[in-house]
This record gives sequence, C-alpha cells and structure tokens, in this order.
Amino acid sequence: MPDGAARSPRRKRWILRILAFAALAPFLLLLLGNLALATPWLLGWLGHKISARCGTEATIGSASCTPWGGVFLGDLTLRQPPALQAAIDRPLMKVRGIRVIPRWERVLKGELEIAEVHIDGPRIVVAVEMLASLASSGTGVPAPADPPPALVAAAPSPQAGGDVGVPTVAVPAPDPSAAPPVAPLESSPVDWPETSWIVITDADFQLRSAAVAGVLGEITGLEARIPVAGKPAPSSMALARVELIGRNLATGISLPLAWNPPELRVGPGDLTFAGLQVKFAAVAGRMPGTPFAVEVTVPSQPFDASPLFKQLRPVADQVEALVQGIGWLRAPSSWRGVAQVVAARPVLTVAGEARRFDEARAFAALQGGVFQCPDFRLTGERLSLLGNGQVGGNGQGSAVLRMVVPPDDAANISRRFTIPGVADGSVFKPLETPERVFLDLRWISYSGGQGIELGEGGPVVPPGEIGRLVAPVAN
Repeated sequence: MPDGAARSPRRKRWILRILAFAALAPFLLLLLGNLALATPWLLGWLGHKISARCGTEATIGSASCTPWGGVFLGDLTLRQPPALQAAIDRPLMKVRGIRVIPRWERVLKGELEIAEVHIDGPRIVVAVEMLASLASSGTGVPAPADPPPALVAAAPSPQAGGDVGVPTVAVPAPDPSAAPPVAPLESSPVDWPETSWIVITDADFQLRSAAVAGVLGEITGLEARIPVAGKPAPSSMALARVELIGRNLATGISLPLAWNPPELRVGPGDLTFAGLQVKFAAVAGRMPGTPFAVEVTVPSQPFDASPLFKQLRPVADQVEALVQGIGWLRAPSSWRGVAQVVAARPVLTVAGEARRFDEARAFAALQGGVFQCPDFRLTGERLSLLGNGQVGGNGQGSAVLRMVVPPDDAANISRRFTIPGVADGSVFKPLETPERVFLDLRWISYSGGQGIELGEGGPVVPPGEIGRLVAPVAN
C-alpha cells in the first residue's frame, strides 16, 4: 500500500504535466512559428516564392500567423520589371499589409475557406509599356478556346486626312449595343456558403509611361469591400479622387457592387468627370480565365474644360465618347477594346487667342497586343492636325502628327527656330492646293533621348518645344 500510494501522486503529476504540455503546445508552436517567420531567411524565401509567382522581384518586411489575426504579410514590395526600373523610380506595388483571415472551423475540418482578405494601403504604379507587353506576351493562363462575347464589329479603315506614315492594323469599331448587361441582384434558392470578401483600404493607382515624364493618370483614396465568393451580396466602392495628366477630373465617387455567383458587377453608375455626365458599368465572372467587360459612355452634351486646362481652355458645342473593353483578366493576350471621342465645333485658346475648329475626333484600339490610335483629327479653317500612332507589345512606339496650315503661317513657324533647314520653311511641303502646306511631326527615339522629327529625315526638335510649332498659327 505505501508503494502504491507513492506511485499514485507521481502518476497524477505526470498526467498533469502531459495535460499542461498539451495545452501549452499550440501556443509554443505558434510562438516558435512566428519567431521563424521573423527571420530574414524565411522572409527571403517567402519573397522568392512571390517573385516566382508574379514574375518580378518581391520583398517582405514582416510576417505572422495567429488564430485571431489570420496570416499577415507586412511591407510587401514588388519592383518594376528590369526594363522599366531606370525610367520609373517607384515600385510596381507597395502594400502596408495583407491579412488573410480563414474560416478556422472549416480549416479544422481539412477545408481551406477564406472569410476575408484585407489589403491595406496598396500603392500601384503601372507603365503603359508594361500593359502593352503583357497583352502581347501571353503572360498568365491561356485563354479559353471559345472567344468572349462579341464586343465590337469590324469597321473600314479610317481616313484621317490620308496616310501619314504609321502602319495600321485592322481595328474594330464600337458597338453601343454591346454594353455589359447589368441586372438587379436576384435572390437564389441555392444554399450558398458564407460570403467571402476582399477589403481594400487607402489604395492609390498611377498610370505612367517610361517615355514621358510625369503621371498620366491617377486614382487615389480607393476604399472597397468586394464580395468574391459564397452567397449573393451587395456592396459598394468609393474613390476619393481621379486625375488625368495632373488635372482633377472627379472627387467623391461612389459605385454600387453586386456579387451574384459567378459574376461580380460594378455599377451601373452615373458619374461626373470634368463637368461631363458619364455612365459606367462593368462585370467580371469568377470562372476559368476570369472573363470581364467594361463600358464607359459619355452621352452627347456641351463641354467646358476651361477650369481644368487654363492655357488651352477647351470648350465644345457637343461632345460624346464611348470606351469598351473585353477579354479574360488572367489572359492578357485576350484583352481588346476601343475608345472613340467626337467633339463638334471645339474652341481652343492658342497664344491668348480663341481658335475655332470644325471638328475634333479620335479613335483608339487595343488588339493583338498593339495599342493604336489610327485616327486623330482636329480640323479648322487655318489649322488642321491629323495623326496616328501606336505602341507595340515590345514597348516601342511610333507616331506622326500632320500639321496643315497656310504658307504664311508656315513661314511664321519656321522663323521661331534656329535649326538648320527650318528658318526658310523648307520642312513644309505643298499640298495639291497651293493655299495649304503640311509638315509631318514624327516621334522618334534615339540614343540618349527622344524628339520630334520635322518631316522624314528632317531636323529634330526636343519634345518640350512642340508648343512653339503650334503657337504661331494664332498670331
């Protein structure tokens, strides 16, 4: 009895120790796991995995995992592709933190189900050259064999005052009837799982070009709670400001969101940009390839952008525009779209004088990895500008702008330059009618910079002096 009594307390102590260790083991493993996640080696390994997935160098500042906070990655940075790092000094993406919160009850059953993904403070800087390269390289998953629904139809090649030297490809024309269908959210009898969300806070997006200094477009202060899986759910997104080439086009934008499996719809929404009434609608399907469609429409209306552009002070009696895009989001080579803008009787202020034109028109298309503007025209009695250009999948671009003016304006323009071959006006060529001469302004790239070539093989003017070519026509 004494020996059995002695062994009994020892067994109890061992049992208590085992139970205590079993209770503390998860916390110890959690502590050790988070200590490991804080080591430079493991952070570097995670960055390497993300780099392999994204195709560009990635770094992570911190990482952690807790039952109450989910999986967290802090200070995630994706560098620009090597070809763009010298021209664009900001990362492709920099995020303060990404937090993934799973549904732990499903994880304990061996099923991974995400409740929310929080993306805090993403700063994204994308170059147009990168988009053109993606659209032609086939990067991403292959597009499904069946094409997406027709968005655009073929149209005859535009006649922008004749060919001015940039090769063109067959491009589609907009089809106003092909707007993304937007239907109200319908209740579903299906027993869907709980809705999963992507929550974005304080996001900024910039569009830049490696060939042009400054920001082309910017969206700041994006806040959104986006439903992406599970049962149908409504939501909304908000944008603090939208800018284009440094001009504030709109503030305080709000758009409805609706998740109705397998589609996420944005809009339709009525917005105001630069004083214009704009209609916006978009849809994306959560299925192989992630098909998407988007349409922006500017109904015919008067236009006055003089508060935004205080030098040119553009106004027009009527303006209308249409932008459409379609493809598979994960297959950039499938992206295609069109944009068309028409303005009736526009007025621009040049050298302090208001100049009236008959018409302004521009048409652009993305197809086959080539972004092209085959038709640009601004036609008036004493000055007409006709042009086209394109940016290919390799990031290389070409453009030509034909200036048509009377001979006396051509002489006035020539006198403003000391470049050999310009002062005598010889860079201008006569048209069939003696009352008009023309000059082709060709965008070229050369070692150490870019410039405007005055006619094929002619002298080169720095890009910043292009305004001096146009200003004299108002004198």
